[in-house]
This record gives sequence, structure tokens and C-alpha cells, in this order.
Amino acid sequence: MLDHLLHSSGGEVQDKRLAIDLCGMRQIVWRESGEEFGDPMMNESVPADGTTKVRWCDTKTMLADGLTKHMDTTELRAVMSGHEITMEFTFHAKRKTDVKTD
Repeated sequence: MLDHLLHSSGGEVQDKRLAIDLCGMRQIVWRESGEEFGDPMMNESVPADGTTKVRWCDTKTMLADGLTKHMDTTELRAVMSGHEITMEFTFHAKRKTDVKTD
């Protein structure tokens, strides 16, 4: 999914509903500061001053996993109660050819 959001070609998606959701997310990711929505077809790469950043996070740190899996939901409950959390994003390449995207 990260590749689909960050590359201008977008790729092909078989599921129509997923394709619509991804298009909407791409417009958010590709918008420049001050724009309501972006157009991935007009640029070669995500704008440097974009308003939304997409980052990969490890499964252990995804708050929403507690909604569908049997696991500790302490952080999820804290966020739902109005508390703030801090997430640290570190890149761990699985292969030497993996590339970090900011």
C-alpha cells in the first residue's frame, strides 16, 4: 500500500472499493501546503512541503490492531480517552535493496 500511495503511477488494484479509497488517500498525500487535494498525475514525486506524511510502522505499534486482534489495548484506550501518545518511526530494511522513503 505504501508503494501505491507514494509513486505517481499508482499501479493497478483489482478491488474497486479499495481502488477508490486509495485514490482518496493519494489525493491527501500528494497535496501541497494550502491545497485542498493533490493530483499525483501532475507531479513526479510527493511534494516536499506536503501536508500529510505516510510512514510505515511496525505491527506492535499500530493502535488499531487491538480492534481486530486479541492483544493489550492500553495505548488504544488512552488515546480514546483523550491522551496523547508519541510514536517513534525507525526504518528496518528486510533486504539490502529496500529503500527508506521519507
